[in-house]
Amino acid sequence: MTTSFIKKTLRIEFEDEGVHSLTYYSVDKDGNMEDQKETQFTIDRTPPQIVYEASTDDKAYIPGTWTNKDVLVIFSCIDSLSGVSSFSEPALVSTEGENQAVEGECRDKSGNVSKVTATGINIDKTNPAISIFADPQTIWSPNGKLVPVRIGGEIQELNLSEKTFSIIDEYGFPVPQLNDFGSTIYLEAKRNDWDSDGRRYTINVEAVDLAGNRSSAATQVIVPHDQSKK
Repeated sequence: MTTSFIKKTLRIEFEDEGVHSLTYYSVDKDGNMEDQKETQFTIDRTPPQIVYEASTDDKAYIPGTWTNKDVLVIFSCIDSLSGVSSFSEPALVSTEGENQAVEGECRDKSGNVSKVTATGINIDKTNPAISIFADPQTIWSPNGKLVPVRIGGEIQELNLSEKTFSIIDEYGFPVPQLNDFGSTIYLEAKRNDWDSDGRRYTINVEAVDLAGNRSSAATQVIVPHDQSKK
């Protein structure tokens, strides 16, 4: 006895996104029915969601701000339909520069792809460069008069946040205020007779940039004990 099979094809279309289940079976001309079979499949046309977090030393990094630390960018991906297939590994930004960017990518199991870019990463690890000088550096003679002294110098820093000046008189007397380079201050040309190394005024400047890097420099003005030490 020979049994012949007739192949028939039935086309069923599914359009909606989501998880679909299909039950199927076949029946012959004599009414015999095979066991039912079931298959599931997912239609996913929606790209996955990808986000990122940026941090420095386990502290959240705010894009657009300056830091003197490396910035770690970690990507995370979510896909509620077909599921996540792959996404970008964490990226460490360690080079100095402004508005640096890192791109991340996420792919789901249906082949949909999403991308995100972490922008505004500003890294500065270099301390401000400072130079400072006083003119004159020696005050003579020690006659008790106030002598004009010009304070010059510069700070080489593109992202300067603040600069602070201070003047210290080793004798502990009140000192003038200094606000910036190019200013003239008046110092007393006087010293104690027993002061063998002279009276010293120390002018300090400290600079801080937006990333928190600090530098300082100082210069001195001396009222010497005698002319040989001018």
